[in-house]
Amino acid sequence: MSDVKQLLPLLFIALMIGGVVWFMQDEYEPPFEPAYYDEVNEEGWQMRFFLDPEDDEVHIGIQLNYEGDTFEPDQLEKLEFFVNHETGSFYYQDLDVEGFAGELIHKEVCDACLDESGRLVGSMMINWQMNGEAESVFHQFVLTDIPAEEYPDDVRE
Repeated sequence: MSDVKQLLPLLFIALMIGGVVWFMQDEYEPPFEPAYYDEVNEEGWQMRFFLDPEDDEVHIGIQLNYEGDTFEPDQLEKLEFFVNHETGSFYYQDLDVEGFAGELIHKEVCDACLDESGRLVGSMMINWQMNGEAESVFHQFVLTDIPAEEYPDDVRE
C-alpha cells in the first residue's frame, strides 16, 4: 500500500506534464507546395499558377504573395484577379480588403482543364488599389509535363 502512495504523486506529475504538452501543441501547417506550377515575380507580387491533385480531386488555382516594399500588405484596399486557361476561367474579387497578411491562395476544382498533351496554359491579370491608386500586372503561365493520363476523365478535355 505504501508503494502505491509513493507512485501516486509521480503519476499525477506525469499526467500534468502530458496534459500540458497535449494542450500546448502547435498545429504546424506546412507551406503550400502544389504538384505543378509556374511562377513569376512582378511589381512585388509572387504569382504562382498551379495544378494540384488533392485526395480525389484536382485543383487549379493561383497563389499570391506580396513581397514588395511599395506598401505594407495591410494597407491594401482592393484586390482582384482574373485567370483564363484553355478551357475556362475564374476570378477573385475583394473590394473591401481588411487585414491582408500578404498571401492569398485561391483554388477551384479542375473540370476538363487538361488536354492529352500534359500542357496547361493560363493568363492572369491582377489589379489592386492602395491609397486610392490602382495598379495592374498581367502575366502568362505555362505548365508542362503533367501526366494527364493519370487523372480521371472529368479532369481531361
